[in-house]
Amino acid sequence: MSSFPLFPLLPLAAIGLLLTPMISCNRYWVCDEPDTSRTSQLPQRLSKTGLFSDISSGTIADGVSAYRPQFQLWSDGAEKRRWIALPPCTTIDTSDMDDWEFPSGTKVWKEFGIAGKRIETRLLIKQGPGDDDWVGLS
Repeated sequence: MSSFPLFPLLPLAAIGLLLTPMISCNRYWVCDEPDTSRTSQLPQRLSKTGLFSDISSGTIADGVSAYRPQFQLWSDGAEKRRWIALPPCTTIDTSDMDDWEFPSGTKVWKEFGIAGKRIETRLLIKQGPGDDDWVGLS
């Protein structure tokens, strides 16, 4: 049986990924053996990331601020919530409005939900001063 009839149900980008051989471990590729050196010390549970002071009640922790971008991307009808936390006594350097500099230790969360149920929460943490020092988990 051919798998061709499934292709119209998948986004074009997903079809391209299915048909493209995974040759390397570049920035946008899923690796067979992921480099966990940057993520191994990160929290493995949402309750340990600092987003919630009480996850069972959904109480957001002190120092964590909700935000919403002016232009939101469509995510198949999913509801999205976003938060950011800066380390104490720090600010975002916006002197170049095209290239903001976030302090090391910044945390950014994005939650996807459907019908009020949390489906996925993504976390980005800036672990150093450089642009490439962001580490993400889902």
